[in-house]
Amino acid sequence: MFFDPSLPGFRNRDAKDKNQVKPQPTTTGDKSQCAFDLWVLLTRRIVDALGRRNQESFVNLKRIEKLSELVPVPSESVVRLVEVQRRQNVSIGNLDDLVQAMFPNAVGNDIDPPDATARIVRISAPIEVDARTP
Repeated sequence: MFFDPSLPGFRNRDAKDKNQVKPQPTTTGDKSQCAFDLWVLLTRRIVDALGRRNQESFVNLKRIEKLSELVPVPSESVVRLVEVQRRQNVSIGNLDDLVQAMFPNAVGNDIDPPDATARIVRISAPIEVDARTP
């Protein structure tokens, strides 16, 4: 699979056709108290002080439904899919909401600080970014 910024979306490099691949989050039952969402993490490769090219710098993190907001993709980009588990009654629309859900603000010296309502449960291996067709 690779990320094609011209769609924007994902494609299967080995497939004979050029149809878009649509990754799906984990499904849950009707009575489940949690839900899963897919996010796209965009980083770019950087060189560290010793000249190694195995480091990355954060660029953006968006819900998969908002892929078009990640374009144009910087050169040397790396894409990963991130699966987030959240409570059903919690709406997470952007990065600020996600951070707040994962790290709720404790106020003062609360004896019982608020629980997190979301967590990252899975991160994919790096996905190649390439606008060329297979």
